[in-house]
Amino acid sequence: MSYFYSPSRNAFYNSELKSDYYDALDAWPDDCIEVSDAVYQEFYLGYREGYKMVAGTDNQPSWEERPPLTHEEQVEQAEMMKQMRINEANNLINEKQWPSKLQLGRLNEMETTRFNAMLDYLELLENINVSDAPDIVWPLSPEV
Repeated sequence: MSYFYSPSRNAFYNSELKSDYYDALDAWPDDCIEVSDAVYQEFYLGYREGYKMVAGTDNQPSWEERPPLTHEEQVEQAEMMKQMRINEANNLINEKQWPSKLQLGRLNEMETTRFNAMLDYLELLENINVSDAPDIVWPLSPEV
């Protein structure tokens, strides 16, 4: 099996699937060049923190340093993090069935303490201003 790299698409292609690519809307790029297994392993299966794969000046894959995130991207990431933490906290509360137990008067003292700690944590999360990213101090989830 051999692998090909397309600089225009910045993508790898498996030679054994070439006919499949042609059958799929003539999808085999005209600029494909064969690459070694080592190049394929490094760039297709490998990963470098802080870098992205690009077509080099020699039409071979190359690593390029990722630019720092814009403020807008940092805010977007912070919003996703905030929602993920809120969802995790709500899921835990529901798994423990604390709201139902509270309504039925079946919440013991330890559960009440833990439930209140999670509600306090949720309140802290809700009050986070994601536009402060990347300078957000995330609250620690209580041990429950």
